[in-house]
Amino acid sequence: MIKLNPTEKKFKELITGPHRSPFAVQKPGDEWKTVHKYSNDYHIKNHLAGKAALGLNARWYPQFINFDLDRPAAQAEAVFDRLDELEIRRSQYVVVTSPRWQTNGNFRIYIRPTCNGKPATFGLNNAVWKKRFDFKGQAEIEIYPQENRVDRQPFGFGSEVLIDGMPVVLTLAEKIKVFEELEETEIENLPFLNLNLEAGSAAAERKEFNTLRCSSEVAELVENGLQATGERHDAVFQILYSLWRQNIMPEEATEFIRNWIRTKHNGHSTEATRAALTSDWRVIDAEIERRQKSVWKLVRHETPDWIQNSLQANAAEDLKTVATIFSGDAVRQKELFNLIGYCRQRSRHEYKYIPATVWKSGIASYKTYISLQEELEQKGLLTSIRSYRVGIESRKYKLNLNLNKTDILQFDGRNITDLYEAYNVFYGGNRRAIQAVSGIDRTTIWRNK
Repeated sequence: MIKLNPTEKKFKELITGPHRSPFAVQKPGDEWKTVHKYSNDYHIKNHLAGKAALGLNARWYPQFINFDLDRPAAQAEAVFDRLDELEIRRSQYVVVTSPRWQTNGNFRIYIRPTCNGKPATFGLNNAVWKKRFDFKGQAEIEIYPQENRVDRQPFGFGSEVLIDGMPVVLTLAEKIKVFEELEETEIENLPFLNLNLEAGSAAAERKEFNTLRCSSEVAELVENGLQATGERHDAVFQILYSLWRQNIMPEEATEFIRNWIRTKHNGHSTEATRAALTSDWRVIDAEIERRQKSVWKLVRHETPDWIQNSLQANAAEDLKTVATIFSGDAVRQKELFNLIGYCRQRSRHEYKYIPATVWKSGIASYKTYISLQEELEQKGLLTSIRSYRVGIESRKYKLNLNLNKTDILQFDGRNITDLYEAYNVFYGGNRRAIQAVSGIDRTTIWRNK
């Protein structure tokens, strides 16, 4: 069995993070080869020994990001000038050579971004840095890590730290120390640059946040505005909560809502219509500010996680639950797993409103969700009541299972929402253990093998 020494373990903890699938390897002089399995310690050893470079896709909370300069002659000046404009000091980044440094001068710049004192998600990093390093075709910069492209890990063959423009051969421990001592770059405090945005406000600069990571309902609300009278207060709350989940700063969220209600009230709010006619928005602006403060206080967390973790949460006990109820039935196990995770995040309510769109796509499929409801009702696991909302008569559901679990299954800080991934992570990829518990004999559960 391959074992890492203490220095290699520190490299794994600090830089590569959890093993992931798929990954890629590249021997000196060869092309990248994609491997549809999980990486392991063997690949880290080969990488650090210079035998085969290791490429990984993004971890959910990367400790470092890097700017890949493949045409340094055209890119370097623009990138370093932009770092200066962003007030990123020399102590906040390190320059590392790429394998083609000797022939083309290629190198990468690594920084350590945080948001509210914690590592930022790769999605937030991409949203922040792509906007700031978009040079309109004058210098194409690739930002890593990415979700669907592997990122060459540092300190493999041809990867040395550049000091004063010259590569310096350091030991692995010394290289790790360089990365450890990098000062953090607080992305919430980055200066707002004039990047030819549609509007000059800070909220406009982060416009890409407003729909990319919202639920479909909130995204539609942001895009189309108010659609009926009497929904302004709820709409403001829903959008503010979504902005909070995305690490948007309070002042920017307030400003965004103010601009949104001015342009998207669509005549459905008496107060907004009156304010538009009189050009006096003081009452509405004060309401928005109070609501913003209440949302940021209500959630009671110093640093919000990404919105993905608010949608579904499954505990280790759920694996045994779904396997016991639907032993050997992979489809039903997956559907029940999704339903439990959805209801747990809303367990403060005895009966939960579950929209048809969630039943059809988030929990089951449009072909199977009705039969799933019927089967669970027959087993006494699901009860429903009629519920009248304004203009809509719908049903609310109660799942008669224990949702008060705290051992939430996670991988790299992200809630695991896929049953097959949960089986593999919890049982360490042990096929026999998974088969024994689930009763499922099919290759999809260990698709990473």
